[in-house]
Amino acid sequence: MNPTQTDLPEAILSVLAQRRAGGSICPSEVARQVGGANWRNWMEPVRQAARKLAQDGRLRVTQKDATLSPTEPWQGAIRFRLPG
Repeated sequence: MNPTQTDLPEAILSVLAQRRAGGSICPSEVARQVGGANWRNWMEPVRQAARKLAQDGRLRVTQKDATLSPTEPWQGAIRFRLPG
């Protein structure tokens, strides 16, 4: 796969669609899928894409089940979930 940053929102939603209802994913799952051996280089772009999805109401970013604001800094382990 030769991804671009414009592909990332759909990659996030695609990985989430493969989970059971209410399930979550780690950002690294998406980064590994799009970046292969260079997945670590994709972590920040994946987080940026998640911020946009969260701002649009298409994604929840959580930490220990608390929903994080897309406009605040994120630190530590986070998870992506579909809203609802």
